[in-house]
Amino acid sequence: SFGTLPVQHFIAEMERILSAELQDRREFNASLVASLGELRDTSSHLCGWNKALLSELQRKKNQLSDTEKRVQDRRAAEGCRKVKANIVCLVTWSRVARAAKVVQAVREDMARLQEQWNDAVTLCYYVATRAGQASEQTRRRWEEQTVDLGFLYLRSLRDNYMIFV
Repeated sequence: SFGTLPVQHFIAEMERILSAELQDRREFNASLVASLGELRDTSSHLCGWNKALLSELQRKKNQLSDTEKRVQDRRAAEGCRKVKANIVCLVTWSRVARAAKVVQAVREDMARLQEQWNDAVTLCYYVATRAGQASEQTRRRWEEQTVDLGFLYLRSLRDNYMIFV
């Protein structure tokens, strides 16, 4: 019974940490999904505005075609604006794609955290049901497994946070 108290304390602490981490990840994921929707809306509005701007430029070009010089100047200005508008659209869409990749990485990380949570719950149940009849050697093995689970969790956090750096 002496060896099970630290193990139970460690398992309870791991459950608390994993539960809080999982909740934080869920909230972070919801925030990213909302931001992704806002980015898509902004990108759509910006591209629509750019199309309207290009349409207006075309109309103005037709109105100001009284001299060859004006037509040439207008085409040069329009070409520059088209390039700028296209660049803005491309940058916006690339940021939306990057945000989608981050959301996917967070979802995968949440799945790994859920697996670790399930392993911790299983280990806790196993230890609780077998603690009374376990030998000292078995208890030491359980303590080692618990420590290994903690190290795996910490390594997972370190590896997965490197994605966002």
